[in-house]
Amino acid sequence: MWRDKYGYGQLVVTFTPDFSEFEGKWNAGGSEFLPWNGRRCYQTIS
Repeated sequence: MWRDKYGYGQLVVTFTPDFSEFEGKWNAGGSEFLPWNGRRCYQTIS
């Protein structure tokens, strides 16, 4: 479950074994689930 000043809902996230990426879904108080996916950003050093 998540809750902030904008509302509340459910969040389901699955991470890769090294935690570099995740796939998930979230909703806002019983509405349809929407995707939420991401991966680690590596800082560019110049």
